[in-house]
Amino acid sequence: MKVLLVDDEKLTQNGLFKEINWNRLGIQKVLLASDGLEGLALARTHCPDIVLSDIRMPRMNGIEMAEQIQELNPDTCIIFMSGYSDKEYLKAAIRLQAVSYVEKPIQNDEVEQALVDAITTREKLNYAKTAIINEQQKRSHMLALSLISRRDFLSPEELTAFDLDKYHLTEGAYYTTIIVSFHQVSHPLDEDTLRELYNNFKVFLKIYSLFELHAVKNNNALIFHVYGNDKFSNDLLMKLATFLRKKLIGTGEFFISIGKTVQSYLNVYESYSSAVYLLQSSFFNDSGTILTKLPARNESAILKDLSLPYFAALIKKDKDACQKISNQLFETLKSCQTLLPNQAKDIYYKYFVEIQNYISRRQESQTSFMGDNQSIWESISRCNTLRELHQLFEEKQSFAFDELSSDDTDSSIVHQTKDFIHNNCSSAQLSVKEISDHVHLSSSYICTIFKNETGQTINQYLTDYRLKTAKHLLSERRYKVSDISTMVGYDHNYFCKLFKKMEGLSPTQYREKILK
Repeated sequence: MKVLLVDDEKLTQNGLFKEINWNRLGIQKVLLASDGLEGLALARTHCPDIVLSDIRMPRMNGIEMAEQIQELNPDTCIIFMSGYSDKEYLKAAIRLQAVSYVEKPIQNDEVEQALVDAITTREKLNYAKTAIINEQQKRSHMLALSLISRRDFLSPEELTAFDLDKYHLTEGAYYTTIIVSFHQVSHPLDEDTLRELYNNFKVFLKIYSLFELHAVKNNNALIFHVYGNDKFSNDLLMKLATFLRKKLIGTGEFFISIGKTVQSYLNVYESYSSAVYLLQSSFFNDSGTILTKLPARNESAILKDLSLPYFAALIKKDKDACQKISNQLFETLKSCQTLLPNQAKDIYYKYFVEIQNYISRRQESQTSFMGDNQSIWESISRCNTLRELHQLFEEKQSFAFDELSSDDTDSSIVHQTKDFIHNNCSSAQLSVKEISDHVHLSSSYICTIFKNETGQTINQYLTDYRLKTAKHLLSERRYKVSDISTMVGYDHNYFCKLFKKMEGLSPTQYREKILK
């Protein structure tokens, strides 16, 4: 496995080169370049499996370099390093389907994790190629990938070497590229599934006297070049895409985009590029949607600001009004499908942070029920669709109102007690004695006051709060169940037994249910 490390900051480059344990990661060779032009030259010669690159660089930036490297080798995994101020560059990185993004200042453990993810992606792709594609299929796969390159990238000799007549490719035929893009792929589609899909699609195309060439790109996209002697009708293209959708139901979350129809195999890259462009709007649609054209831009919807009425309703603790406004926000953004996904995520991010800040001020504590701002952004970034993002927001919004309602009628003593529990629930040694010492009252007195005002004992409230916090943490895939048990102050085995007793499901079953 070879890695190309590109960064104009020598201190960063040398630090990564010396401090990362490349051998332990299974990386045999690390190539160093100081800018995009030098990196591109090395990529042409050495064909790296992974590119780890800064974005802002002299002569040629990381985005431009990555675009040209992926033309040379579409399977190259890209990892970008950049600061928070480079958001416009990051939007371009998303279009390139970069494996990961590491924010500066660089943390070595984050870089190592990004490299592990990239290595896994490459290994899965290599496995898919080895297990699925025989020599003949591999040749057609390479031809399909060659057709999506720019016309001036391949010479006529390179194209004709594929024996175009064998594949019925002519300059007079009509071509349309259909892309199936998976948003969540836990493992490559197995050999039998893909073989069955390809064979069934070929049989279906014969009904209309059509041919196809297919390829897998970046292990998360299936590309089909469909072609024939007659120009395609819109109805026929929808039939083809619908056929693929039916065959792939149950394999994961995906979108299908249909590129424009072109004439001549030399122009297939134009159809492919238009299909890729359509996928930009997939974020604003539900999984399984067939994308055929971008919707008209709704300028009035983009300019409408709902933040002021929302926060006014939040201050009044009017849950119904907040729900109504958040639904209106969702519908407004959904109608603005020419927005980039990160623009929509930025809008939601402001709402998340304001709710967080309001709850913290209201409770006069540092309690952070959604995590810090970086954790919030990480949760938002993992959302693949606007609906998924909105569901995450509704969950946090509901959690916030639970926090507000629990604080409505509390006396100062009860408020201090709850606040202490919130800030110390991760301590396995937390006890009524420790709580009573904190508020400078006897254990019997604080227990009586708390029970009279809340209807719960302190231990009942502590258990409920720990389980509520655990359920919230279970909605985040990055936390292991064993880690969550520690975070809420329980031994792992006891936590699993208690959770099953109170919720009727094990923590793992609960997570699978809510994250379906």
